This record gives sequence, C-alpha cells and structure tokens, in this order.
Amino acid sequence: MNFKSQICTTKEQSERLLALGLRKETADMGWVKLLNGDGYTIAIAEDYSFIDIPAWSLSRLIEMIPFNPKDKNGYIYDFIIEDDNTISYYYFSEQSWYCIKYWGKDNLYDNFIDCIEWLINQNYFTKEYLN
Repeated sequence: MNFKSQICTTKEQSERLLALGLRKETADMGWVKLLNGDGYTIAIAEDYSFIDIPAWSLSRLIEMIPFNPKDKNGYIYDFIIEDDNTISYYYFSEQSWYCIKYWGKDNLYDNFIDCIEWLINQNYFTKEYLN
C-alpha cells in the first residue's frame, strides 16, 4: 500500500504558521536536516534544539482551535470539520444556522492555517500560543 496522507505541516506551511506568530513550542513535530545535508526528515519535537523548522500535526492544530468562540454580540460559534476537508464556523439564531466563515481548499492543513489566521485577526485565538 502507498499512503499519501500528510503527517504534519510542510516546511512552507510551518513557516506560514511561524509568520502568523505561533510559538515554535506549540509544535509537536519538526523538520530536521539530514546529516548528509541532502534534504529533511520529520521528527517528534521532544528537544527543540535539534529541530530546524517546527511542524504541527493535524491533531495539534485541532487542539489549538477554539471550538466555541463568542463574538462581541454574544453569539457563540460552532466549529465544524466536514468530510470533504472543508472547515467552518456557524452560529444558531432564531431557528436557523448561519455560516460565519468557511475554508474550502483541497488541503485540510491549508484550511486550518487559513482558519488560524482568521482567528488571530478576530482576536479569538488563544494568546498563550502566540509570541
């Protein structure tokens, strides 16, 4: 069998998360240069001194997402992950569901990174995860 599942953020996705201000200590994995200098390999982030570029598993990204943030009007948003790799925030009001924000790229990691960027800009993201 040849699985093509992504186990963590790519180097580019990781650099984007760092640029958004995520602390490297929130990463649970990392990209490490190979000893022969010919590329990178992935490692579990137990000792950050060996990690060249932090990386985040999907479970770590999910763990950092606030599932029920409350907006300034008091609406509580519900976070939803769909089967087609899309993610969104909804809220319920007067017997109807309203979509607040939706991310629909093919890559679930990219959707989570876009979501984290939006959460940071809306001041909904947990401050202790940021520099």
